[in-house]
Amino acid sequence: KSTSDNARQIEGLRLERGFRTHIHRLPVTTQGRTAYENPNAQPHLSPSCQCGYPCDCRHSTDDCEPCETVVFVGHANVFRFWLCRALQLPPEAWLRFTLYHGSISSILISWTPCLTDGHKKDSVCSVTALRIGEVGHLPAHLLTR
Repeated sequence: KSTSDNARQIEGLRLERGFRTHIHRLPVTTQGRTAYENPNAQPHLSPSCQCGYPCDCRHSTDDCEPCETVVFVGHANVFRFWLCRALQLPPEAWLRFTLYHGSISSILISWTPCLTDGHKKDSVCSVTALRIGEVGHLPAHLLTR
């Protein structure tokens, strides 16, 4: 194997681990804490939700809909990979996205409960790309890749 093949293999594993930790919210400690557990959660969120969604119910609206906004600041290649994974696109598709420095990308992850025989069995996750590489907040002379 060449050095670049080894680097691709190692970096691919790191990108995947980051996606699973930050987007899927896998526990990052043996106590089961997730990456973004925040003891200072916003007080306007409902503290006790019994909605049955697979979420951390400390992050929910007053009508028990889970909600959370997480901001990531980092390298465009990481975000392009995460966008492909979240949208279930092949990893090679990341080359089709152009992300400028300082651009904003947003995805909406929503869970819809499935009812089987009148009982909640599983939930279905849908991912929507709300914006990819938006730069409307930057003047044209500041756009760089």
